[in-house]
Amino acid sequence: NKLRKRKIDATSVRIPIMLGRNDHTDRLNFYRARLADGAGVILVNRGQNQVQVVWHRDVAKVLKEWILKSDPAERSVWELLPLKSLSVREFITELGYSNGYPLKFFSANYIKIDKHVDGYLDLEPLWRERNQNVTKANLFYHANLDPTPFSHWFKTLESVPEISDKFLRRRECDFIRLLSS
Repeated sequence: NKLRKRKIDATSVRIPIMLGRNDHTDRLNFYRARLADGAGVILVNRGQNQVQVVWHRDVAKVLKEWILKSDPAERSVWELLPLKSLSVREFITELGYSNGYPLKFFSANYIKIDKHVDGYLDLEPLWRERNQNVTKANLFYHANLDPTPFSHWFKTLESVPEISDKFLRRRECDFIRLLSS
């Protein structure tokens, strides 16, 4: 940290994937739109990889508690990982249940998906995520706060957007039919 080298107190906070209303990354909407249209979601490698996601309001609440009740410069690096991770499949399942979407999953390895649905892996937001270890510098732990359950904040989301790349979705559906046969 450049500031610390110059003897200036500074702290970095590592924030994981943060989702919520008006999320500019559209990570969550990628899955919501596919669940909502009922044709199914393609899971890369059965959706087994782990994802650690936090709600934007939890991040704000934890940062506020941390700043007001502790010494942020106590450590040079803090992190905001949720205390547990979920598989991508579990995450999407929770999203589907929370919003009443039908759950239809189709799985293939990333090589097969890339071969049949060019561009899908460029947009699929969580297929490369891996579990990160929660450290002693975890702000949820230090603030003695638990992240809000997904089922609560998934229900607060705005209306489901349409899939912007209809041509890609058509290729996904063709691939889903191939996987189903």
